[in-house]
Amino acid sequence: MTAPESAQKERDELLNQVNSYGFIDSYKGIRIASDGALFEIEDATIWNVLDGGSKKIGQAVIIYKFKTL
Repeated sequence: MTAPESAQKERDELLNQVNSYGFIDSYKGIRIASDGALFEIEDATIWNVLDGGSKKIGQAVIIYKFKTL
């Protein structure tokens, strides 16, 4: 998982918002890096990635600012 257990509900709500609106701007939240370290996203944009036929195939993110915890 990419979010601590305490932040799973918030992460699920965020992904539902991205699915509904196509993107979220100025996102903030705590996540888990691949090495297990925690970091805080202070500013990010998340959006749906579509194939050529407008079918959603995933999501992408640009993290503008973060800090390690």
